Amino acid sequence: MEYNLIDMIACPVCKGDSFSVIIIDKNEDYNTGYVRAVTNNKQNEEKDIKAIKNGILLCKSCERWYPIINNVYTLLPDSYRNENNDKKFLIKYKTKIPDTIINNGKPFNIKTENE
Repeated sequence: MEYNLIDMIACPVCKGDSFSVIIIDKNEDYNTGYVRAVTNNKQNEEKDIKAIKNGILLCKSCERWYPIINNVYTLLPDSYRNENNDKKFLIKYKTKIPDTIINNGKPFNIKTENE
């Protein structure tokens, strides 16, 4: 995922435009891009890193998470998301994802699988 594209997206549920990004893996063979910490579509900080391969976009307004898988971020309303695929993603990367998403993530989490 090109991090500089994040300022063009909005949460499909609450329409919020401010996201946190959790980087799980970066593309090592990708040309260098710029990372922006975005709040209300304003650039706060730039860092020179590689493009994001796998990660999570977390809406700061409604706290829903959206997966970034193989450079593609999937911003779908809850009714169009695949619960099994989302839970598999959380299980696969649970050591790299904050506990708040693992245990209380919206719309899906794996709290019951951890108990």
